[in-house]
Amino acid sequence: MKHDEIEQIYIKHSNDVYLYALALCKDHFIAEELASDTFYKALLSLDMSRTSIKYWLFHVCKNLFIDLCRRKKKMPVALVDGIGSNEQGPLELILNNEERVNLYRAMLSLQPTDREMLTMFYFLDCDIAQIASHLGRSSGATRTGLSRARVRLKKLLEEETL
Repeated sequence: MKHDEIEQIYIKHSNDVYLYALALCKDHFIAEELASDTFYKALLSLDMSRTSIKYWLFHVCKNLFIDLCRRKKKMPVALVDGIGSNEQGPLELILNNEERVNLYRAMLSLQPTDREMLTMFYFLDCDIAQIASHLGRSSGATRTGLSRARVRLKKLLEEETL
């Protein structure tokens, strides 16, 4: 693969891959590492004939996250405690709008699959078919899961305002 091609792919998809990684792990630093590792793997093995490079990158990122979770069981406790911490990080400093901060915090408290579906649909502009393909589900199951995730998110946001 040519250097220019991977650079264009990075410019086009780096923010999406980072947001996806952040939705998976809930930690800014780990998300940066996952995104970086994802593009490193892309540099090594990306086939430009793929029709959906973005979703291939998401798939690689998710596999790296799963590998990290498996390794996490073997990490010392001090390192494991840092994963998924809710400390105020750079992303929350950027999100100075109170509603966005509330939305971000509510999304962090959702189950990983709910968070993943909502992030892909609302922030990464993925359609139901693409999310279903990525998650290995049918379109109907994905549509239902997304609807239920919205209801859970709405409930969390309503509880915060009370």
